[in-house]
Amino acid sequence: MFTPLSNLHLSISRTCFIDAFSIGSWAIRSTAKDILKFLAANIAADVELPDGHPPQLKQLLAALKTTHVPRRLTDEEGFKIGLGWRVQPDGTHSKSGSGDGFESIMFFNSQARVALIVLSNSYIDSPHDTTTTGSDIFSVIVNAYRKG
Repeated sequence: MFTPLSNLHLSISRTCFIDAFSIGSWAIRSTAKDILKFLAANIAADVELPDGHPPQLKQLLAALKTTHVPRRLTDEEGFKIGLGWRVQPDGTHSKSGSGDGFESIMFFNSQARVALIVLSNSYIDSPHDTTTTGSDIFSVIVNAYRKG
């Protein structure tokens, strides 16, 4: 049974000094491990939690779930925008960012219970950029889930 919160431990660290060269994509300094924890929490927000979890966790997950709700249409057919998330017709949520030569994108699909992050130390505006490559990889993952 999938329990995304069985080993989830969220911690917040404080950075006192930030300069223009230390800011990564999304203007967040993090690790792949912490981003995966964040994505696991977002998946868990859309899953009914069994009893026994602290009420604070349920409140946190309820707050995360509000960010998943589509609020605006985009210029792309079928795509909508949540609070910080690009919401695709199949329920996939994604967020990308770039800056100072770095590019990243993250995806999650709560129904398939899968997530992906793609981190790149280069940014090229081309048909083969990190966002397009990540989208292609995630589509394969979600389609494999649907086929069983």
